[in-house]
Amino acid sequence: MERIAAFDLDGTVIDGESPLILSTSLLAHRELPVHKAIMMAAWGAKYRLRLPQVESTPRELLFSALTEPTVEEVDAEILDIFYRRIRKRIRPGALREIESCKKAGYKLILASASFKPITTTIAQELGFDGLVSTIMEERDGHYTGRVLGVPAQGREKLRLLVQFLNDHYGYKQWELERAYSDHFSDIPMLELAKHPVVTDPDGLLKRTAMRRGWQLVDWNV
Repeated sequence: MERIAAFDLDGTVIDGESPLILSTSLLAHRELPVHKAIMMAAWGAKYRLRLPQVESTPRELLFSALTEPTVEEVDAEILDIFYRRIRKRIRPGALREIESCKKAGYKLILASASFKPITTTIAQELGFDGLVSTIMEERDGHYTGRVLGVPAQGREKLRLLVQFLNDHYGYKQWELERAYSDHFSDIPMLELAKHPVVTDPDGLLKRTAMRRGWQLVDWNV
């Protein structure tokens, strides 16, 4: 029986939101049109109010501005932004917990609504055993601007995580020992874990964690 530790990325392993950092960088370099940035901000405001939203919308607004360069060119630019602005945001407490989980013999899975090459690079650098993330559609060497399937967020993230674990370790041959997140959308994943850990949570998740007795931690120190 494989013991699993699943980590959210944005706001959990890293301090901040990688898609937002990516968007502001592209906006500053005039690669993301202002009207699309405004639409993304409006989506974010409604999401924070927990109003019904189409999860793929902000990702498709972002990548619809990146369809002319090749996938390799876009990925190279995203990696540049990662190394300049995102990598330094990896939380010290997250690094310590990742190492602790490795020593305990857990299989580590990064479960993120963000996208490659950010997710693949972090997973490789920090030694994760698997990755579940949002995948952007590619065609003829270019991004189409559309999400392939559904973003790895909320219940869809849990579904993709369970599917990944069944495919790689076998049906009923694993257990989600630990799960880590900062955001209310990951409550389904946290509920499945034997030991849910909440990292600098939003208000709803903090109230849920306190009510259910889930562990709360500060990974910025």
